[in-house]
Amino acid sequence: MWQYFQQRLDGKSSRYKHLGKAGSQAYLEAVEQIFLRAKIEALDRSIETLNQGLKDLIEETSKYNKDK
Repeated sequence: MWQYFQQRLDGKSSRYKHLGKAGSQAYLEAVEQIFLRAKIEALDRSIETLNQGLKDLIEETSKYNKDK
């Protein structure tokens, strides 16, 4: 899931991007984007955990109902 940026002088693709001078507007925007991406990934993991818990609960409930 790497995003590749412009090619280096040797012609190979790079997966790194210079964010600019620390404190510059471009740098602050890049840092904010990185932070937001981390939050989205954490939410995705939480959703997956909840979905797995729901699946487990449904399986256990169906087992319980079969035993009756």
